[in-house]
Amino acid sequence: MMRISKMIKVARTIDGISQVALSEQIGITRSDIRRVESGKSIDAGIAIKIMSWLFESEDVDKPNVDERLI
Repeated sequence: MMRISKMIKVARTIDGISQVALSEQIGITRSDIRRVESGKSIDAGIAIKIMSWLFESEDVDKPNVDERLI
């Protein structure tokens, strides 16, 4: 869990966002973010949401194409 904790903290620092803003992006509560950042355990559903958010890429497999043009 400590690696995820560090990844979350680094991501927040790089993006310059608060725990509240990050929790809204991921779709979890601020208390979930606090638990993760402090290295405490979380349930599997929250872990899946965090991992999906961490490894999501805006550039990979998402062509920049206006759907109306297709």
